[in-house]
Formats: sequence, structure tokens, C-alpha cells
Amino acid sequence: MIAGLQRYRDNLARLASAVAMQAAVQAVAFLCGIVVLRRLEPGQYGLYTLAAAALGAVALLSDGGITTGAMALARSVHGDRRRLGQILRMAMDLRRRFAAVTAALVAPVLAFLLYRHGASTASLVGITAAVMLVAWALLSTGVLEIAPRLAQELGGLQRSQVTANLLRLLATASALALWPTAVMALGATWLAQAWMNRRLAGIALRHADLHGPGSAEDRPAILAIVRRELPGAIYYGLSGQIVVWLASVFSTTTGLAQVGALGRVSMLLNILMAACSLVIVPRFARLPDGSPLLRRRFWEVNAIFAASLGAVLLAVWCFPMPILWILGRHYAGLEAEMMLSLLSSGLGLLYGLAYSLSANRGHIMAPTLNVGLSLGTTIALLLWFDCSTVKGILWYSVSYGMLQYVMWLGYAMLTTLRQDGKPASA
Repeated sequence: MIAGLQRYRDNLARLASAVAMQAAVQAVAFLCGIVVLRRLEPGQYGLYTLAAAALGAVALLSDGGITTGAMALARSVHGDRRRLGQILRMAMDLRRRFAAVTAALVAPVLAFLLYRHGASTASLVGITAAVMLVAWALLSTGVLEIAPRLAQELGGLQRSQVTANLLRLLATASALALWPTAVMALGATWLAQAWMNRRLAGIALRHADLHGPGSAEDRPAILAIVRRELPGAIYYGLSGQIVVWLASVFSTTTGLAQVGALGRVSMLLNILMAACSLVIVPRFARLPDGSPLLRRRFWEVNAIFAASLGAVLLAVWCFPMPILWILGRHYAGLEAEMMLSLLSSGLGLLYGLAYSLSANRGHIMAPTLNVGLSLGTTIALLLWFDCSTVKGILWYSVSYGMLQYVMWLGYAMLTTLRQDGKPASA
């Protein structure tokens, strides 16, 4: 009894420390986003928003489930430096191959949308090139973080994240003071990310041997998960930033800038998700197959996460004006849109959490079922809501997030929480 209480206190202390550090990480990232928002005029910020959405799509599609597959394999070899290194090296090689294909597909689409929103030839070329450079720098990040996350060496990882964000903040403020354009903001991001990769490699080396080629025997196991997850990754790579894509097609550049500005507020919620990714998801992945704690921990995590999101939403609802003031004079009067944006982001984090808890144990919904249900939902909601306005786009996003959360909770109940240890057949 006493030993169990002590373990609970230790786990709570570690979680509190991780949340505090992650709050610092996200606070600096939030400040950086506000610097970009306030320094760029709405026209340039609209282009920056479009570039950020494309960057997110490239990052997601170039992974395609590779990091999830590597985590699922790595959890069984935790502590074996040689085997863990082989898995990470194979995952890195696969990500580079995926990235080359993804960049060739996304770059022309981004260039066309930038042209549609009035970007000059120089801006079009510069923004597209900068997005690809940042995306390439991001390839290493997710894979290298696997080792310290499994080892729960969170202090060094989070200190590096804080330093990288401080570097980005300094570089962004300096660059935009000289030339306030989207290209300069993206360049500052690349500089910080390149530094972060060097730090992550040093941390990962303490737990994994990263020298030499990966093991060919790990490729089929990782690709087996990729085959299940890639169709969903393709779909979510497009739909994950659907608010931006809809605004880029149906709205003006000003509307696109408003969507991006409201997204800055949603960064407040990333503290919770990042803490879960660092502490809770790896610990849940390490629980033995068939453990009686699986069901209990799953619902505890979801309940605490939902309650925390509710507290943030209530605080913003009570005091909207100070937050809108932070965004700047171009975005005053968007109280209703801000609440919808936060609610949409909160629901997105909830279903992302439900998905991650199952996926990191190797349970991934069959692509036909996942994409079929999600695509059907998307089409129905697009026909229902008026997406020519920012408010209509946000209402679509809220409804979609709610339905996705229900879907992933149901899937977890039928697989991870019911027959853990056996890969889902659907």
C-alpha cells in the first residue's frame, strides 16, 4: 500500500516536472508565433500560414507511420543499445525516401496556392524552398526522440527544446526586424531546427548506437505498420490542416491570415499534448500485453486531458479580449471565431491522443475503414456547412473533430482495451 502510494507520488512528480518544462517550451514557441504574427502584415502572414500548413503536411506524409512503427519495435528492445540503434537507423533511412517523394508532390501544390494568393515570383520560390529545407531538417526529430522518450530522459530533451525555441525566437525577431517577410520567418525556423537535431543526436547516442546501417530485418516490421497507417497519414496530411486548405481555396488572403492568427491561440493547448507524448504515451506503450492497468490508464488519461482542455476553454471564454489584444489590431472582434478555433483544436488533440495510445501499441485501424469513415464524414460536413466564411470553416472543423474522437474511442475499446497483444484486424 505504502509502496504503491510512493510510486503514485513519484509518477505525479515526474508528470508535473514534464508539464512545467513543456509549458516553458510552448511559452517560448507561442512568443515566437506572436512575433511573426505582429511583425507581418496580413498579406504576408496569409502566405506564412499557407507555408506552415504545407510544412505540416510534408512532415506528416514523409513519416507515414514510420516513427510509430519504430516506437512499436523499440519498446521491446528498450535497454539494448545496438538493437535500438538499428531500428532508429532503418527508420531514418525510410523517412528520407518518403520525404523525397512527398516533397515532389507537395511543392507544386504549394507554389500554385501561393501564386493564387498574390505571391510574387521571388516570394513563391523563396517560400517553397524554405518549406522544403525545414521539412528536411524535421526528418530526424521524431526518430531521434524515440530513445530518450523510452528511457524517460525528459530533462535533457526538454532543455534542448527550450533552447531551440529561444534560438528561434531570437533569430525570428532579428530577421523580421530587418525584412518582415514569410521567407525570413521560415529561415529562422530552419536555423533552430538544425541546431535541435545536433542536440537530439547527442542525447540519443547515450541510449542507441547510431553508427552504421540499419538492420534489414526491421524493414518489413516497420513497413507492415506503415502500410496500415500510410493511407490514413495521406488523408490526415490533407485534412489535418483542412481549415487552412479551405480558407486558401474559398476565402481571401485576409481570411487565410485570420485562420492562421486564431491558430496561434490554439498553441496554448499544445502544452497538454506535448506532455502526454513525452510522458504518458511511452509509459502506456511499455505496459505489458494483457495488463489490467491498460483500461484504467486509458480512461484516466482521457478524462484528465478532457478536463484540462475544458479549463482552458473556460478561461478564454471568460477573458477573450486580452488574448485578442495579443494577436494585434488586425484580428480584433474575432471572439466567436477564437472560441470555435480553440474547441476545434481541443477536439483534434483528444482524438489524436486516443489514436496515439492505440497506435503506439501496434493497433492501427485498417486503412479502408479509417479513410472511408473519415472521408465520408468530411464530404457530408462540407456539404452541410458554408465554407466561404471563416466561421463556417471553423464549425466544420469542430463537428469533424467530435466525430473523429468518437470513432477513435470506439476503436480503442474494440482493440487495445479488449484484446491487447493481438494486432487489430480492422
